[in-house]
Amino acid sequence: MQPKKVILWIIIVAAVAVVAYAFMRAPVKEPSPVSQESPVEQQARSAIEKALAEGVIKNPYERVPEGTRLLSIDITENTVSLDFSKEILSKGRPVFEDTFSLVSNTVHPFIESRNGEPIYDVIHLKVLVEGGPIPDTF
Repeated sequence: MQPKKVILWIIIVAAVAVVAYAFMRAPVKEPSPVSQESPVEQQARSAIEKALAEGVIKNPYERVPEGTRLLSIDITENTVSLDFSKEILSKGRPVFEDTFSLVSNTVHPFIESRNGEPIYDVIHLKVLVEGGPIPDTF
């Protein structure tokens, strides 16, 4: 083999090795999270987020605490688990209860009936704040 061809092959092999090394060292891009919510959960989430954004509760002198967000929703049979940001507690128990009433009235139509027919006799709502129970001292 001619020396020029040997040098050319060495350069080609080195280039392939460098590219392969760089490719293997490149960070793996994580796939974007896919929503795990069912269509009913997505509809309920949308309605709840709209009601929270409007902020209107029973007491005309108060509003839903600013920054209150629905972190997650899970609907399983007749139980609805709602996880809120800590801001939901920021204005005290009366405003929390009015906000909870607003959310409850918003979510019920999505789970209590299908095509106008009742599904469950009783619907249970489980409220979490930042993934945990509502503090006892609240």
